[in-house]
Amino acid sequence: MADDEYRLFMCNNNWYLFLRLHQILCCRLTTMYEHAVRIAAEEAKDRKDRKEATAVALRLKPKNEIAVEDYYPALLDMIKNVLDGNLEPTAYEDTLREMFGIHAYTGFTMDKVVTSAVRQLQHLVCDDPPVQCTAMYLSEAKKGAAGGPLASAHRRLAAEQAYQKKSERLLQDENCFKIYTYKRNCRMTIELIDTEIEEENDSGGSAGSAMSPAMQAQLSRKPVFLPRNLRSWRKLTAARQTNQEVEKDSCAEDVKPPVCPDMDIVDNTQCKFNLSSFKMVFVVNSDSYMYKKQALKRAKQSHEHVSRRMRSGLVSWHSDWCTRHVSEADQRAATDWFLGHTDGLRPNCTRVVRIDDPSRPPFAPYNKYKCELEESEQRCVDVTSKYKIVAGMVVCGPQVAARRQGVVLGWEETD
Repeated sequence: MADDEYRLFMCNNNWYLFLRLHQILCCRLTTMYEHAVRIAAEEAKDRKDRKEATAVALRLKPKNEIAVEDYYPALLDMIKNVLDGNLEPTAYEDTLREMFGIHAYTGFTMDKVVTSAVRQLQHLVCDDPPVQCTAMYLSEAKKGAAGGPLASAHRRLAAEQAYQKKSERLLQDENCFKIYTYKRNCRMTIELIDTEIEEENDSGGSAGSAMSPAMQAQLSRKPVFLPRNLRSWRKLTAARQTNQEVEKDSCAEDVKPPVCPDMDIVDNTQCKFNLSSFKMVFVVNSDSYMYKKQALKRAKQSHEHVSRRMRSGLVSWHSDWCTRHVSEADQRAATDWFLGHTDGLRPNCTRVVRIDDPSRPPFAPYNKYKCELEESEQRCVDVTSKYKIVAGMVVCGPQVAARRQGVVLGWEETD
């Protein structure tokens, strides 16, 4: 909600484990409290009509000394006694079974959860990384970088990013967690931040590393990989393979026919694994390519059919959307805007030119708007849309866009 507040806290493993254990403890106590309330309500409802158990009447089973209404306070006391060593874990579990029945398993390991949380709390107080995380949070909170009202979150974006960068540098050797806590709905979100720095190998580089100088020179000369480049490269590769076969004079090792005759596949990719981080890095100057023969020709042949099919789907979706979201007034307003009949525009004379040439892309009729400004310096502005106006919406490739009633209107201005 807009009036809600949040807090941002960057922390390490100790803080994360402590918060998770605290959440587990609260969830289990809440579950046991709900079971206790339900059992007390059922007991109060059926107490009048219920007869005394035969085992209790014959004194074969001792009567439960704990009242049903005191189950939850008794549970808390038993947990404290187990932690202090005054109650055996087996006796604690047997008593829970008598009180809560099949739901008693939720509270069996409650003492272990508390012990683990206390151990993490000791780390938070004694170890340097969690203490530094706490100090950094208090310092950034004074600067307004540790959360605040949700309505003004965009104003603190730069400060919160700077806070995150500082925490990542501080916690390079361990996990860094980004925790948001929300005040109104008592919700907490946790995100693990990747702080590992990829180590580059001497003989290879990672996928995000810089390209080799030879590859940069090649791309500077021929930045686009055209089919003719592939054909020349294929011929050069075939010549090299032929020369190698002649030099080795090994006629027994013939080149195997390709798996797919319609595909040209050359895979010389090499990769290495970094044993310290188990990350894969690619070796420089090892490449691969796959090219399907006649792919460009087939694409040109099927272009019209694919365009018509995709356009029909777009028009169907757009018509349905306009029926549900666009009123007649919005439709008229959008049409008047394209024709230049709205206030705030320069004086103009706009006319609609209907383009209907099904043999050329987009293989469908569309409108071309030609605008003539009514000034001493006359210039013509063409506004071209790839689809005709349908309920006040035009699908086009604009350089400038304006929003009106949730509908995108676009135009492109040329001299």
